Amino acid sequence: MTFKEKLKLFIHDMKLHKQNNYFTTPPLYKVMWKLGLKCKPPIFNSLNFNVFVYGLRFGCIALLANLLTDLLNLSDYKPSIFQIIFTCLVCGIIFGYLFASSAQKLNKKLNLPLWSNYKGIPNVSSEK
Repeated sequence: MTFKEKLKLFIHDMKLHKQNNYFTTPPLYKVMWKLGLKCKPPIFNSLNFNVFVYGLRFGCIALLANLLTDLLNLSDYKPSIFQIIFTCLVCGIIFGYLFASSAQKLNKKLNLPLWSNYKGIPNVSSEK
């Protein structure tokens, strides 16, 4: 089974299981798949990998928001660059961990195999 076929089957199974499409196939991953990267869906990744990916993404967005606030003079409070980076790092780690642990919980709930062994969820895929 090719990567695209496996991915299509996974998306189909998640819809039949009424799982949140935004959570099981997030926009970041959809962009990577459209670019041709063969990244497995986040609920198949390890906890550490998901913490890193989503923590980094959230941290960068928080950093950008802080810098824009500073550049546009939207606040009288001017934190040091150390405070901004530290805050973004902590927020990124917390967000990344929350997302990653939710992904792990969903993986266990659905009793999913490793991505390399994924051939659909038996109760769902056979109902096509």
